[in-house]
Amino acid sequence: MTAAIHYHPEAHTTSGPKLMGRNAAGESFLRGFLAHSAPGDLWVQVAQTEHGKHFAETARALGRDEPVHAVSATNLGALAQVGTVYFPGPGIGENAWHRAAYGHGAWNLCGITHTTSSARAMDAIAELITAPVQPWDAVICTSAAVKDNVERVLQAQAAHLVQRLGVQKLVLPQLPVIPLGIHTQDFVFSAKQRGAARKALSAGKDALVVLFMGRLSFHAKAHPLAMYRALQMAHERTSKPVVLVECGWHANDFIARAYADAAREACPAVRVVTLDGRKAEDRQTA
Repeated sequence: MTAAIHYHPEAHTTSGPKLMGRNAAGESFLRGFLAHSAPGDLWVQVAQTEHGKHFAETARALGRDEPVHAVSATNLGALAQVGTVYFPGPGIGENAWHRAAYGHGAWNLCGITHTTSSARAMDAIAELITAPVQPWDAVICTSAAVKDNVERVLQAQAAHLVQRLGVQKLVLPQLPVIPLGIHTQDFVFSAKQRGAARKALSAGKDALVVLFMGRLSFHAKAHPLAMYRALQMAHERTSKPVVLVECGWHANDFIARAYADAAREACPAVRVVTLDGRKAEDRQTA
């Protein structure tokens, strides 16, 4: 049995202008899939013909030259030949409705969680209660905490349907916990490379260098206050210079100013270096 990937170029690349964690995870997954999956024809489910061509080009660039079969809405039943469709998000409910025309057992659906706290993600999870998903489908949870959150959303929706409609039977997908993988070789650097990076950041050998990698958004990601206060304490206790590297991007100037103001207030002794996480060379330096 092989698998088809529900493919959209934006979901599998880190080169876009609004780089998010799901893009990095999607690109890493695709590299791993093409590097380690068994030889054989490659399958993708696409919304546009161009997306199938883009996947074929990407596969060739990563060393795969097998034929690529692109399945669209016009030949959706062909997915029965592969058996499993991987969707890069939790919203497999819509896909289950599309599959229903060919039989609920025609193929398996496998989604994955990224963020679970946005309104859109929670809606997609709640919709699993009423969509024709099956016990042989799955939504991968990337941590135990994520699974707990997913189950709470499902339980709340189920309780609502029981109270309002007297629902007695629920059919849900599996929720396996599988942490996101990484390509460990991407993080192997020589002493020369590390030295060059410190030089680029003007960080001396004795400086404590701390990295925050990710979107710089206090409302949609991690609020930086606890980190800022901890780094100020680290400086006070060790008397060593502390350099904080924030490698990411701010959604607007207001958020950028808020981060700068907060750092001046909470960790005045810490030098903050901001790198553009959308640029591969800056991520490499970080």
